[in-house]
Amino acid sequence: MSRPAAPLTRAQLQAALVERADMPSGWTVQEQPDLLTDSSASPGDSAQRNTKPAACGGIAELLKPAGSSIPAKAAVGIVASAAPPGGNRVASILGITVTSFAPGDAERLLSRAMALVPGCARFEAHDERRTFRAEVAEVDAPKLGDQAVAITQTTRYGEQEFVHSVVVVRSGTTLIQATYVNLNDATPVMPDTALLTKQVERIRTAR
Repeated sequence: MSRPAAPLTRAQLQAALVERADMPSGWTVQEQPDLLTDSSASPGDSAQRNTKPAACGGIAELLKPAGSSIPAKAAVGIVASAAPPGGNRVASILGITVTSFAPGDAERLLSRAMALVPGCARFEAHDERRTFRAEVAEVDAPKLGDQAVAITQTTRYGEQEFVHSVVVVRSGTTLIQATYVNLNDATPVMPDTALLTKQVERIRTAR
């Protein structure tokens, strides 16, 4: 069942967001109370403003819906990071964002971004310091919400590589996005379906 057309407010999104206790035990957790004013980015996605082919920059809308050229009404999130035992660098990142849009815009964003995937199986991206090589593939998405899509994006520069595993679920006018970033290698690790299911249900019943 879809929600009524009116987009959820930031306060409603925040109240419906999964909590610190829902995130992996022992990980460092940070809440993101207003993603429309938060300039933080996941590794590599800032470079996607400059891509070859240029259209492949639109893939970034799946990594960060709140940064889409389709304006969001409100967006909040929560992110957890983990280091390996005895390690001093982040090895894994798990993020959940919930973003509300005007009626019809969430569907338009998903359709537009996913239409790019077949032509962007491989592309290059660069920022002011580095050139990245990216590979994108559509993968099976869990059957949640009104619409769900999933991709993996493997990014390489020099000897380093990492992979984003992304699931985006639409519930009415809200996009629920979950990303697991494996910074160790190019092995995809999909976000936990139970956690994503809980978040989708909380958005569905948000008041």
